[in-house]
Amino acid sequence: MITDDLMNACREMVSRGVGVEDIVATLRQRGLSKVQTIKVLFDLRLADAYDAKKLVHDSPAWADVRERDEEFHRKLDELGGGSDP
Repeated sequence: MITDDLMNACREMVSRGVGVEDIVATLRQRGLSKVQTIKVLFDLRLADAYDAKKLVHDSPAWADVRERDEEFHRKLDELGGGSDP
């Protein structure tokens, strides 16, 4: 869940110069979903929506589900309703 405390902690990380990859890893460790993580990156203005999606998808923090997610998107594309992961 994205709380004010979490957003404030992320803002503090940004102000200390913590990289996006470390922020993504922290958000995953705190139990946020990929979509919630993308929203946080977007809301912090660290990336636009497309780049935030790509950063999260390609992140080592989410590597364990990357293949599954890519397969899901491939199947959507086959049905004509998908987009890039």
